[in-house]
Amino acid sequence: MIRHFGAETFGQCTNYPFIDIYHHYNTCINSDSRLLKAASAAKIVGLSFIHAIGCGIKGCSLGVWSLFSQNRVAGYHSGYYLRYSAHLALATLQGIALFFLGLVFAYPGFEIAVDRWAAGRMPQYQTAALRMKACYRNKEQNLDLADLNIAELPPKVLRKLSHITSLNLSGNVRLEIPSLSPLRKLTAIHLSRMQLDYSFASSYLRDLPSSLTILSLDHNPLYELPYALLDLNNLRQLYLSDCQLKELPWCVGEKFENLRILDVRENPGIFLPRSLEYHPEIRVLSSLQK
Repeated sequence: MIRHFGAETFGQCTNYPFIDIYHHYNTCINSDSRLLKAASAAKIVGLSFIHAIGCGIKGCSLGVWSLFSQNRVAGYHSGYYLRYSAHLALATLQGIALFFLGLVFAYPGFEIAVDRWAAGRMPQYQTAALRMKACYRNKEQNLDLADLNIAELPPKVLRKLSHITSLNLSGNVRLEIPSLSPLRKLTAIHLSRMQLDYSFASSYLRDLPSSLTILSLDHNPLYELPYALLDLNNLRQLYLSDCQLKELPWCVGEKFENLRILDVRENPGIFLPRSLEYHPEIRVLSSLQK
């Protein structure tokens, strides 16, 4: 769970926000027990260097961290707390991610507080991992991974997120999109700005659950509307702006019998089939509108 607290330091209250990420007993990352014991043993107020011996990365420095005991933190429950010193540089970002996630999700009795300045400088893949873990633990229905430059979504992670109803992957152009078939409760997916072409979209859209009601494909070079879309007859909102479309299938109104919003703006010269005139319930957003 991610929460914001008003505290500039652990000893006094101000309006400076923290992102507080709770520990978890389960882990999907192999954390080194010696590393965790080293962190646990460092029950001192001050700074100490911790190195990722056994984390799979040789000699990677994890940066400077400070441990504060319970009596320095008003309002928290028992345990020791690890705070990243944001003003100091990190030597190896991947090592940070492994240690950070391993400690939070594998070792009970710890919470990690990171001030907002430091959170803004986290590696993007680390931010994505934390969001997925928080979504899994708290059973959150909305997962936003937009613009995090992620390259993959492991199937085993998706299986643990089978409860989500909304997924935003927009802007992740490097992402090899896996099958979303495990996400049977999905009702909204956002795939804007991902450089998806017609052939890929045609094959990929077949795996989308029929329960989908919102689909965003804005700013992808589709050129044509993939016919696989027509099988998603529960869609209520379809966003296709700036997809370089020239026309829509003549049967679009009949196939999308539940559609209420069709956004085809920024597609110069697009031909809209006359069949849409017989479906006034569909609100068509077009650059041709005055």
